[in-house]
Amino acid sequence: MTSHRAEGTAAERSPDAHARFTRLVHEHQRSLFAHVRVVYPHVDADTVVNEAFTAAWQRIDDVPEVGTGTWLRSAARYVVMNRRRGERRWQALNDRVARLEPVGHVPAPDHEAGLQLRLVLDALASLSPADREVLLMTALDDLSPDDVAEILGISPSAAKARVSRARSRLRAAITTGSGPSHDAFQEGGS
Repeated sequence: MTSHRAEGTAAERSPDAHARFTRLVHEHQRSLFAHVRVVYPHVDADTVVNEAFTAAWQRIDDVPEVGTGTWLRSAARYVVMNRRRGERRWQALNDRVARLEPVGHVPAPDHEAGLQLRLVLDALASLSPADREVLLMTALDDLSPDDVAEILGISPSAAKARVSRARSRLRAAITTGSGPSHDAFQEGGS
């Protein structure tokens, strides 16, 4: 079965596509909203319905003329399932963070160690949020790339690649770092 997605932006779509979508919304919006509120009472029905109609617009050529309501209910179900998967990933990360051992008193580092720590923290702060996320998961949480993959909802090979690229970027940021901590480390450190 091949999929024929409607190509282009909304402005580039045919007037027929616009008319069909408008008719689809007018005919099914209320019943889809009621369905979502009854079947999935713990979700934001407005958001789910909007995302289901967004999917319909993106795939307007795949939406059947007969059984449109069923197609939309299926799209809403997929929206709810995707949101639940995202919530489970978020909860899994929160659970792992909650299980971390609290750090007791940490003695003040000596001057050189303090400079090195500042250099690493500055380099870490210069990375993208996605790079910091996988580095902190693997370094602080001691999670394997497979665990990272599960939490992020990506394949293990994609997680391994992300971790590897993030480590490379961290090394480069430390090596080519600039700023007060890097300058002080270079002057007073090794």
